[in-house]
Amino acid sequence: MALEIIHRDQWEWHCHDPGQLDEWFSDRLQLAELNEVKSNPVRKVYKVDDSYFVKEEHPSGFGANLKARISCKAKREFDSAAALEAAGIPCVHYLGWGRKGSSSMLFTEAFNDSMSADDYYWDVLFYRPDRREEFIILLTDFLKRFYNAGFDHPDLHLGNLMIRPETMELKLVDVYGIHKKHLNGPRLTARVTPLLSSLCDWLSPDRAGKAIKELGITNDLNKAREIWIKMLKDNTQRSMRQYEKRLKRLKRGTSKHLCSTSDESCFHRRTTFQFDYDDLLKEPDKFLKPVKVKFETGEELQSLCLKLRMMHINHLQPLLLTNDTVFFDKQPDSAAVPGTKALNEFNLLCHICGVPEQPVGNLFSYNGIVFIKDIRRMI
Repeated sequence: MALEIIHRDQWEWHCHDPGQLDEWFSDRLQLAELNEVKSNPVRKVYKVDDSYFVKEEHPSGFGANLKARISCKAKREFDSAAALEAAGIPCVHYLGWGRKGSSSMLFTEAFNDSMSADDYYWDVLFYRPDRREEFIILLTDFLKRFYNAGFDHPDLHLGNLMIRPETMELKLVDVYGIHKKHLNGPRLTARVTPLLSSLCDWLSPDRAGKAIKELGITNDLNKAREIWIKMLKDNTQRSMRQYEKRLKRLKRGTSKHLCSTSDESCFHRRTTFQFDYDDLLKEPDKFLKPVKVKFETGEELQSLCLKLRMMHINHLQPLLLTNDTVFFDKQPDSAAVPGTKALNEFNLLCHICGVPEQPVGNLFSYNGIVFIKDIRRMI
């Protein structure tokens, strides 16, 4: 379907339906401020009611501006989406793109009642073992379709997949960089490693091996299990290379792994057991277990938590640091002693990540996931 070309406010737009611009373009400055989804110095994403998502790019620096004038980033992303749709790969529907000098903009249909697969992982799958098999089947099927169609994605992760929990529809978002390139063997393994290894909190080596076999990486289940172990090793090495950068983000309060207040008094991971966070800040003694520590120990705990999170080693969280006291999350009432299979898989993950094997008495199982009770002895 040919795109219509129109001009608005010195912008040249290429759209399926130019009338859709009337709904938001003249109010874009206010919408960007009120409905911001994410932003950085050169990019912003915002929502228009329940209808559209808009992404703006404003390059900084001579080289970036020159490159953007020669090759419009929004057009390249729009063309990638069109190629995906033509191949039957589910992605959000791109409606138009525009450019003004080196700046560019595009807008897509909103995929309402959905959440990122990353949010679904932490907010649903972490607590709902009964939903995990359905998700891994859905994800494996999507990856097979994507790679069998001859596409490559330089940065495919749970954050750029959206899922509608009610219908279990899965769609790609942020498709910039996707291009036609047939992958197999080691190259395909390298591409799916970050995505599959991010599920290792609950994805067993046997189930991971089955997914690897279904993706056509190998036909041998034993070989697939070996590939899974190598994936975990590679992911650990890659994560540790990013550790210092992530630690700086944590101290700035912008970490995706842990959170920190502006005065660096609070840190926690998204997965917690028994509290509402606002209530915790008001009455921490009511919800958490207080432990007296030196401040240096508190900072070491913060650093250790980040490392463990990046390696998917689960543990009771130190959630609040105030003066000389660290408040730990409490073990859930439904916690159990880990079974032999779960314990062996957890010890395997610890061995791969270089984490000391923990005594059974310092572990518990919750929803099929093994946790360390007390990480203080690891400092």
